[in-house]
Amino acid sequence: MSSRITLFNRELIIYIFRCSGWIGFLYFIGLIFALPLEILTIVLNENSEYVKFENLFSSQQMIQFVLVIGIPVLLAIFLFRFLQIKQASDFIHSLPITRRSIYFHMIGTGIGFIILPILLTGLILILFHSAIDVERLYTLADIWSWMGITFFMEAMIFSVAVLVGMVTGLSALQGLLTYILLALPVGLFVLFVANVKLLLAGFSADYYLSANINSISPLLVCN
Repeated sequence: MSSRITLFNRELIIYIFRCSGWIGFLYFIGLIFALPLEILTIVLNENSEYVKFENLFSSQQMIQFVLVIGIPVLLAIFLFRFLQIKQASDFIHSLPITRRSIYFHMIGTGIGFIILPILLTGLILILFHSAIDVERLYTLADIWSWMGITFFMEAMIFSVAVLVGMVTGLSALQGLLTYILLALPVGLFVLFVANVKLLLAGFSADYYLSANINSISPLLVCN
């Protein structure tokens, strides 16, 4: 009996959720603590009228920063770790599915684990906005902006982490090399500015470093 190759494989999806689903759940719980619960605490506080957000990224900024730079890398490591484990690799490659479909299953599921917690958190924030007075804290435009920027940054970091994993094939080094690669533009820019300062008299290196360095690397943009 010939095997049938399908675009969507239920066994593979179950395997992915079993191995990596906890990361998406952990991400959702982290976002709940960083945004809805924090905002609810502020609203219930008697002195809440003195609290204002510049944007939604101002709510528990450190927690959001850790989640944004950490969750995509964890997903990339655990989704493709099967390549380094013989038993898992044999199981996945024995399924009636092509290698290209396996890759797209992993990428699609990883993007899903990223975007679903963001959408659910955004929905909770929209419900808060319609049910209680939080206009002074954030607007609907702030929600859409937060959702879009967060997803874009995490999708970029996830893509870089997957690329590093495909090149190195080592989970132990994948996370470290991902952060090094993301921080590399900053190092090159600092080196460039420092050398230009030596060549051009009057060149203000401090101005260019303070004005542009935060927009070079995703790690600094998220912070």
